[in-house]
Amino acid sequence: MTRFYRFARRVLLILAAFSGWRLEGRENIPMEKGKRLVIVANHSHTMDVVMLVCAFPFQICVLTKNEFSHLKLFSKIIKAMGFIFIKRGEPHLSALRRSIDLVKEGKPLGIFAEGTRYSGEGLTDFKQGAVFVAHKADAVLLPVAIINSKNYFRFWKRDIAVRVGKPIEIAKSSGPMGDILNKYTEAVKDGILELLDGGAGQGSSPLSE
Repeated sequence: MTRFYRFARRVLLILAAFSGWRLEGRENIPMEKGKRLVIVANHSHTMDVVMLVCAFPFQICVLTKNEFSHLKLFSKIIKAMGFIFIKRGEPHLSALRRSIDLVKEGKPLGIFAEGTRYSGEGLTDFKQGAVFVAHKADAVLLPVAIINSKNYFRFWKRDIAVRVGKPIEIAKSSGPMGDILNKYTEAVKDGILELLDGGAGQGSSPLSE
């Protein structure tokens, strides 16, 4: 972690202690240094980014739309943490190429596969960018469900959680890219749906350092 990222995460973890968030499936997080990892999560609230940062004990680069460009200070803080912004009008392929390079360097990447916030029941359509990056970078996919992030500032509600599923490895295949993208995008989506329905790892604990 960079010093700034470590400092920002510690501040956020203090807030997490007040909220009563829980991290479930901690044992599913690959901890090997330099592990090529693409974290795929659902997205229902702006604070999902914060919850991802708190949940993982190492620095992750999050691919996100630049929704905070009008908040100059906050935007600078987010950029300083190493996030990758998709600017309005910028081809997504450009951001995906940067993402692939980072993952190949051993820097974990976080992607909200729905592409936008969706506060309805279940999940909306998944984009295939996460699987594309993982396939090109020879990385592992890690499904993550973010539960009730809308209650981020409602500290009296104790139903907030980050659930981590089991890693999904993309099989070596010479099949058509379209088939690979479809198959594993559905696999990740199914994994997150299962987590949203209550599935998780063997244990859970409060979010902590």
